Amino acid sequence: MKTPLRFAALTILILVTAACQDPVSDADLTARINAFVDEWHQDAAHARPAYFDTIAPDGIYIGTDKS
Repeated sequence: MKTPLRFAALTILILVTAACQDPVSDADLTARINAFVDEWHQDAAHARPAYFDTIAPDGIYIGTDKS
C-alpha cells in the first residue's frame, strides 16, 4: 500500500477505534476527520514541519518542484 493510503487508513482506524472507546456521533467523527485532514492539507500548503512529522518514518516525500 502506498504511504498516503497507508497514512489515511491508519488515521481512520485510529479515529474509529477511539470512537469505539467513547461513544461519539457519526457527525462528530466526521467533523474530527475533516478537521484533521484540513489541518494536514494546510500544513502541506505552507510546508510546516507538522506535515512532514505525520509522514511514516519510511515514507518518501515526492514534491512538485522539478529540481
